Amino acid sequence: MDCKSIDAQVVRPDDPQLTALLGRFVPVRLTSLKNVDLNTFRFDYDLTFTALMMNADGHTYSRYGTRDTNSATDRLSIPGLKTAMRGALAWHEKQAGKKPVTSSVTPRKTFTAADYPAFARSKLAQESCYHCHYANDARYKQLRADRTFTKRMLFQYPLPENIGITLNVDTNNVVKSVRPDSPAQRVGVKPGDVVVAANDTPVLTSADLQFILNGVPEPGTVTLQVTRNQRPLKPMMLRLTRGWRETDISWRPSQGAIPPILGIWEQPLTGDEKKQRGIAPDRMALRVSFVFPGEKWKATYGDLRLNDVIVGVGGRELGHMSPRQFHTYFRLNFNVGAGT
Repeated sequence: MDCKSIDAQVVRPDDPQLTALLGRFVPVRLTSLKNVDLNTFRFDYDLTFTALMMNADGHTYSRYGTRDTNSATDRLSIPGLKTAMRGALAWHEKQAGKKPVTSSVTPRKTFTAADYPAFARSKLAQESCYHCHYANDARYKQLRADRTFTKRMLFQYPLPENIGITLNVDTNNVVKSVRPDSPAQRVGVKPGDVVVAANDTPVLTSADLQFILNGVPEPGTVTLQVTRNQRPLKPMMLRLTRGWRETDISWRPSQGAIPPILGIWEQPLTGDEKKQRGIAPDRMALRVSFVFPGEKWKATYGDLRLNDVIVGVGGRELGHMSPRQFHTYFRLNFNVGAGT
């Protein structure tokens, strides 16, 4: 199921249960982030599909939508979306008659991507339609202009696997597996447990947990509230060491605009082509298939020529990587002006 398919099923559902659930919401579909208040609509802007379940005051009960480097859709499902919607409705009903739910972390001032001065001066700001990742592009551009940007900022919305747990796709906050010797395993999280909150914020989906983890520094801590066999356990504090946020971010469109940028495209060699050149199957081997014209771009790739095969960088061979992963590796490990 691709993201267009799940979007189509939400816009024109043929699932009676989903249709009934949508009838209990006021569905609003945003296809452009231009003029959208980023202080109200807070989510992982690099995603291609996200659903926010909110009340009339703009409080977000739950977020649905996530992905990893392997697939844009393997972590999405209509059953999972329906489970999230039911959870959000149940949470909304609990608030009936109480004081309006407000978030202490959500600023009240309206703020759009164009409010970043550095982005407002760019060509992207003049486009009629903003892709969601423009919000990240705008933020990074401003941080770089202010000289406060660091590449570690690119590791956004860490996956639950970064703390050692894999969540079930269809039941969202139910633990499917726990990685041995991980922060989660060390505090006693087990398969079948339900993560109901993190740092006192409700968790209905993987996206909810990632939203909370996004604010946790490295090193840092996160406290999970977990139920087991429908019984609450004592809060579990996970201690996270430096580097815990790191994961493969090559799929993220916003990181692609961060320099250094190599002015080349490549094609991976096949297994037979590697064998013919004496390159091990588990090694990277990327054939240069295109070089960007002009002296500006030539300065980025030096003496590389068409059909050259890249097997490493910085004096070391690299393990198997796709072209996208190689470019991400390059920008994370090298800086403009540094020798390789």
